Amino acid sequence: MLAVYMFGAPLELTWGPRRFLVYYLICVAGAGLCQLLVGWWVVGQGGSAYATWVRPVACSACCWPTGCCSRTSG
Repeated sequence: MLAVYMFGAPLELTWGPRRFLVYYLICVAGAGLCQLLVGWWVVGQGGSAYATWVRPVACSACCWPTGCCSRTSG
């Protein structure tokens, strides 16, 4: 969705408003489906998937150059 936000204006000018609207709605539906699938997967793993996958990704995104999250207990 970030890419659609960043490149949406040039795409809309190139494709036209109707075709871009269809593309945008397909992207929204696809993003929602991905969120549902990841949520089901996390619940199916008993919540442990959050601790083993989401937290390290979020920490590395927030504290990348210094690695401040690696020094915290978990």
